[in-house]
Amino acid sequence: MMKTVFKNKPLLQAGLFTLLFLTGCAQPQKGMQVSLQNAPYKRTIELSSNHPQLQSLLEQKIIQSRNLVLQPQNGFSEFHLVVDTSLERIKTLETKPRLMGRLQKAKVPVTFRSHYKVNNQTSLTLAQGHLSETTETLPTIYPSLSATAKINPQALQKMAEQILQETRTHIAVTPWSTRVTAVKDDNHVTIAVGEKEGLELGDTFTAESHPKATLQVVMFETLASGGNRAVLGLMEGFLPQAGRKLIADK
Repeated sequence: MMKTVFKNKPLLQAGLFTLLFLTGCAQPQKGMQVSLQNAPYKRTIELSSNHPQLQSLLEQKIIQSRNLVLQPQNGFSEFHLVVDTSLERIKTLETKPRLMGRLQKAKVPVTFRSHYKVNNQTSLTLAQGHLSETTETLPTIYPSLSATAKINPQALQKMAEQILQETRTHIAVTPWSTRVTAVKDDNHVTIAVGEKEGLELGDTFTAESHPKATLQVVMFETLASGGNRAVLGLMEGFLPQAGRKLIADK
């Protein structure tokens, strides 16, 4: 394989200095979408919500994201996003008279509230917040307004985008890590991520705490879901047990 050799080092260094100077002067604009490009691999996330419509929208947006991988709720993902919602009828905005005992199909003005939490693998809450939207339900039969009432799709879209933007912000400032899911034998362990997250054969990892351990990706195991997970071989130190946190050497 041919390698490019730069002989004019002073010129190269001057160009690099200029690039770093311009990069350092650039200030992020308010509202700019946070990038996860600095992480060595894609980030894995689990999702749970008491609102089926909102959960579906969030799942779609995570799947479409280039830097996030949606995983089933097995506890092995880097992050777990929990979203609880509630509806509160705004009686002052209701315009049609309500007649008890008579079925009336009408939209109901409501305040749609959501409380989100971003947890790590050990269930520690990294961030949480509240969001609310003034909207209305799709046509419902008065006087019922259940917690699962279908609300305006545009309001749901906006809420999903806000929640995911907040979540990405907190994920971006958290260093990438994974955990040992199982010990295969005296020299090998498995982790919950694989090629889908960007891992390659030969990638190395180091145990976060003592005793020291350095491991390397030696193969990938195919899962029933169709994906795969990495098998790490011990290179140095003591084989880590299940649950041990590993840091990428990239």
